[in-house]
Amino acid sequence: QEDSATLKWNAEEGGHTYSWEVHRYVQMKRQHKLFGNFEFIGELYLSHLLRPDTAKSIFEHLLHPDCFQDDTVEAAIKFIEKVGRTVEERIANDASKRKISQEDYNEILDKFKKIWSDSEESKEGIRTVGKRIQKLIQNMVEN
Repeated sequence: QEDSATLKWNAEEGGHTYSWEVHRYVQMKRQHKLFGNFEFIGELYLSHLLRPDTAKSIFEHLLHPDCFQDDTVEAAIKFIEKVGRTVEERIANDASKRKISQEDYNEILDKFKKIWSDSEESKEGIRTVGKRIQKLIQNMVEN
């Protein structure tokens, strides 16, 4: 058995060999970029420079049952933590112009809850997230 620090694999393209350290570095860099982008998008939404229906489609994309990964769910959590209060205030105060309805917002929260419950049950053939992300979802829903 090889030590995970020395384990290497061939990339599909180019025949390069990468170590787990390089893989982890690339993964961390991707997450940093992803989270930074959603921090910026959240600021655009808060500044009324991003349409509410665009924000809704971002959640739909990040939480799509066939595509999500731990880091995309975490990015969605960071995004909803950034804009959630504002969305709730806009729903309560601006019924005539809103693009995200209360039903849409509840649907987004239900997607988080479904990801959490499916991961808790660890159903065969259903995409799940890790324990850390489950806990983040649970905390977000409780708050």
